[in-house]
Parts: sequence; C-alpha cells; structure tokens
Amino acid sequence: MVRYAQFRSIADEMVVEFGVGQGQHFTVSLESELQKTIFENILLEILRERGADARLLGGVGHKEDSVLRAVVVTQEIGRRDSGDGVIVRSTETILDARIETPSGEIPRRKMFRRISVDTLGSAYRAKEISVFERLLEPAIVITGALLVVYLLFTVRSS
Repeated sequence: MVRYAQFRSIADEMVVEFGVGQGQHFTVSLESELQKTIFENILLEILRERGADARLLGGVGHKEDSVLRAVVVTQEIGRRDSGDGVIVRSTETILDARIETPSGEIPRRKMFRRISVDTLGSAYRAKEISVFERLLEPAIVITGALLVVYLLFTVRSS
C-alpha cells in the first residue's frame, strides 16, 4: 500500500508538472526492476483521467506520440528498531521522468522523490528462537518417527 500511494503521488505530480492535458498522445515507457506493472497502470490511469491518449511502449502507437519515459532510480525499504518494541519502516522511491518529442527533443525532465515513514507493531519483529525450538523440538519429532518405524517392523515380524 505504501508503494502504491507513493507511485500515485508521483504520477499525479508528474502529469501536473509536465502539463499533460486533453487530446495529447503519449506512449509510456517505464524501466524498473520492481513493481513495474503497478506504476504503469497508475500512470496510464491518471493520463487517461486527464484526457490524454496513452498506451504502453511496444503497443500500436501514433507517429506523433510523445514518449513519457520513467526510470525508477531507487526503491528502498529500511527498518530499524525504535527500542520500545516498535519497528520504524521507511520506504523511499526516486523516479527520473522525461518527455521525449517525436523529433527526439526532451522539453521536460524531472526527478521525483517520495519518502514514507510508518511504524509496525511487534508482530513484524524477528522472533527469537529458543533452544527448545531450535534443538529439542526437532530431536523429539525425529525420535518419535524412528520409534514408530521401529515398532511397525518389530510388531509385524512377531
């Protein structure tokens, strides 16, 4: 949800910053290693809400389409313990976007950055594994399984 909100916020700012409006034709190209489809869908949705004719790069386009290129530069999630049982999570997304005209000019280019900080309860904390869970529990299960196999063979042969 955090990344969705960041992508939505960046896409909203992008269409305002780049002056996207009614009747413009755009082909959208996004380079990202993570969650590419989510951002593409959000961006296409917002462009269409603004009245622009938008499609993904690789589809059937117009020769007069401008290309809206976006590169996700950074997507990082950091976690740290605040000391009182709460984990603080920070999510950062940096996106470099530009518009390329059909002639190859780049009239607009901008970096967009979002940082979201939230807290997670103790349920997200890495659970400490006790000696019983790490050593004794597997030993009891294996011993029980061996005992069952032994009893099956000894009872069967009697």
